[in-house]
Amino acid sequence: MFQEGKALLASGWRPPIRSQSPFVGQYVAAWLSSGFATVLELPDSVDRATFRAWLLGWLRQRIISAPAAEQSAPVSFLYVVLARLPGEDQDADMPTEGVVAEFGYGTEPRAPSDWNTVTLSQLLTTVAGDLEG
Repeated sequence: MFQEGKALLASGWRPPIRSQSPFVGQYVAAWLSSGFATVLELPDSVDRATFRAWLLGWLRQRIISAPAAEQSAPVSFLYVVLARLPGEDQDADMPTEGVVAEFGYGTEPRAPSDWNTVTLSQLLTTVAGDLEG
């Protein structure tokens, strides 16, 4: 159903990551002019299904708790950069503390002008379909 990164990688575009710290993985979702595409980069040892479920929960919580103006913001892409993997070096009581190094989203001029634009909430709905699939 979704392009698994080939078109996104072929575009040569990279998310505008500000963090200079090393990171262990990233998830990028974008509405290209040719359709929706994602890239998930993780170490080979990570169970992708478990991680995708964790990421979906994190994204839903992050966007649900955002102000309405942010939820309706026009976007073409979003990205999540991981400082560490969920479950690494942490208390069971704080399963997401310090996992995400950076979360961002945007549209033109930080994305090509021919990419499609939707609201952040609409993008999350599409991302949910990708992560659940």
